[in-house]
Amino acid sequence: MSSITGIGVCSDHGCRCVKVRSPVKVTLFGEHAVVYGYPAIAVAVSKYIDFKICLCSDSGELRVRSRIGRELVESAARSSSKAFSFSDRRLIYVAEAVNTALGELGIDGSRCAINVDIDSDLPSGVGLGTSASVSSGIVYGVFKASGRDIDPYTLASVSRNVEIKVQGAASPMDTGTVSLGGIVMVTPKLYRALRRLEVNRDLFLVVGYTPKRKLTYEMISVVRDKLSSIGKPIEMIFESIGEISIAASQKLIRGDLRGLPELVSLNQKLLEALGVVIDETRDLVKAMLDLGVKAAKMSGGGGGGAVYGLVDSFSKAREVAEGLGAMGYAAFPATVSFRGTHVLD
Repeated sequence: MSSITGIGVCSDHGCRCVKVRSPVKVTLFGEHAVVYGYPAIAVAVSKYIDFKICLCSDSGELRVRSRIGRELVESAARSSSKAFSFSDRRLIYVAEAVNTALGELGIDGSRCAINVDIDSDLPSGVGLGTSASVSSGIVYGVFKASGRDIDPYTLASVSRNVEIKVQGAASPMDTGTVSLGGIVMVTPKLYRALRRLEVNRDLFLVVGYTPKRKLTYEMISVVRDKLSSIGKPIEMIFESIGEISIAASQKLIRGDLRGLPELVSLNQKLLEALGVVIDETRDLVKAMLDLGVKAAKMSGGGGGGAVYGLVDSFSKAREVAEGLGAMGYAAFPATVSFRGTHVLD
């Protein structure tokens, strides 16, 4: 297929193509408590998944080339009953995102061909919202390739529907953050659960990750069991985490980050009390602190996966990431991605 920039028509194949970029996200505050209705804060960061999506007028076939981390998967599927599906579970989000987008657009999948190319340095399932980025990026790309626009809040909602169909349930946080970009407050009990915070300064983070030992739904089950057996003390932990999220949001809006590291550290201790922080995560937090971050905590459901550290500058974030790399950890420096899912210019 011919080379394109942004949206264009591939004259050699008669396809309308689009290149899309979707950020991943870090949960700054509020994991697990958000499941029970308390506020949380997430941030889209400057690490991206790139997509090239082409919508053609051929008979129904979905062709996918996906490089996520070190895994390269290539497959094709024919439309059946106006829907695409793969036997390879690694492509389930891709198929569902395409099916959902086509359904929203009223396009019959048996009457078109779709090519999806995905490129990411990050492995899936480490707590950085990669599945949300894939869902958002593909939905957005199919809309744009069809000549239709979609606003960020609608994109967040449609992309969340993809995750619900795949997982059975999904918080609005991940798809909302990668779709909107910036720093997002999630307040599940409000009618509009997502609110992008008006923050006029950047954050500098170093992000590292270890292999996941347990899936998010398993960690949610651990917390649910504790709540059932212990009751009020666990509820008090949720309340405290929610208060931390509120206090942090106020600091971020004011642009006054004094005291933010203390809130990060306190949130981490409360997550440890919930039993979702494993030894590998504690070791990574300690390694970050030893390398000079101001504070560090896990991001995501726990049981391994991502940890972020708060620093004063991008150069310090890069220095810490290099130090972690020398210790055998996967890590990268990051800032806020103020653009959510978007077409590449």
